[in-house]
Amino acid sequence: MVRVYLSPVDKINKPSLRYLQVQDFFVLGSGIPWTIAYILYARQANIDKSYGMPLIPLCANIAWEFIYGVIHPNSLGQVISFVPWLIADVPIVYWTLKHGPSKWEQAPLVADNLGLILAVGIAMMLAMHLAFRRSCKNIEDGPFWSAWVCQLLISCGSVMHLMCRNETSGHSWGIW
Repeated sequence: MVRVYLSPVDKINKPSLRYLQVQDFFVLGSGIPWTIAYILYARQANIDKSYGMPLIPLCANIAWEFIYGVIHPNSLGQVISFVPWLIADVPIVYWTLKHGPSKWEQAPLVADNLGLILAVGIAMMLAMHLAFRRSCKNIEDGPFWSAWVCQLLISCGSVMHLMCRNETSGHSWGIW
C-alpha cells in the first residue's frame, strides 16, 4: 500500500519505512495548521458575512491541492494532508459566492460573475500548475516551487485584500 505513493526519488533510493513515516509526519505536521487556517477562514466569513481568502490565491490553492493531493501525490502523507484542504475549500468557496458579490459592488461585472470567475480561475490554475509540474526536471520541484508561489499569492493577496477593503472582514488573528 505504501509503495503506491512513493515518489520517483523514493522508488530509486528505496528508503526504510521509518524514513517514509518521518517524511509523512512532517508533511502532516505542516498540514494541520493549514487545515485549521482554512476552517477559520470559513468560520470568519460566516461570522462577518464576507470572505477572507482572495480570489486568485483561492483558485491557485484549489488547483494545487487537487493536483498534488489527488492526481500526483508523492506520498501517503500528502494525500492525508492535502485532501482535507481541498474539502475545507468547499465552505470557503460557498461563503465567497454567497458574500462576495456585496464586496464587489463597485465592480458589477465581477459581482455578477463571481462563480464563473472562480471556475475559470481554477481551470486556468490547474493548467498552469500542470504545465509547471511537467516542465520541472525533478518531480519534487513541482509541488515545492508551486506551493511557494501559492504561499506568496495568499500572503501578499491577503495584505492587499485588507488594504483595498480598508476593513478586516473575513480575516482574523487566528488565520494569520
